[in-house]
Amino acid sequence: MKKLKKQKKTDFVFALRQIVKGRRVKRQSHDLGTFIGLHVEHGTFVREGCGTVISYANYLFQKTLNNQFVPYQPTQEDMLAHDWVVLPEYK
Repeated sequence: MKKLKKQKKTDFVFALRQIVKGRRVKRQSHDLGTFIGLHVEHGTFVREGCGTVISYANYLFQKTLNNQFVPYQPTQEDMLAHDWVVLPEYK
């Protein structure tokens, strides 16, 4: 399994600022293949059957070990932790 280079650990506020800038972040205690990012979606879709129009808003997501992207809600522990790292840029 690939190891991350030693990076400066930081708090959630700094990590959140990096997410808004388009960077990916993770906690040192999170599994290596996971990260948190910002999903930016502009658009709507119409729900079949009832015709309800649903608009998307930006939201935080977490990439899981199963390569799924799920909405992310930080826990109290996450928000108070000082072990957040910014991941290298990806292409």
